[in-house]
Amino acid sequence: MDESKSTARFDEFTTIDWMADTARSRAWHKEEQQQTQRTWWGAAYAGITPWAVVGVSGVVIGVITALISIVTEWLSDMKLGVCAHGWWLNRKFCCWQHDSAEA
Repeated sequence: MDESKSTARFDEFTTIDWMADTARSRAWHKEEQQQTQRTWWGAAYAGITPWAVVGVSGVVIGVITALISIVTEWLSDMKLGVCAHGWWLNRKFCCWQHDSAEA
């Protein structure tokens, strides 16, 4: 095999000009930010979006935590026995009439 064809020449390689790429990226972000803040609703949207994401994430995490807590308590009550007239009720809510009469 001919060595001149199997090896690449130095001038055939391409490299990334990191400085030029960074400058282009900064210019693009600056222009995008100026266009967004030209209108009051653009600025409001840019300011509210991060807080909306945080709020929605918090609500989703709270709902998942509540469901885990409810299912855990329900499964532990299933271990102790099932209510005769409502299998989904735990002992506290199934026997509330008996507990209040004893007190």
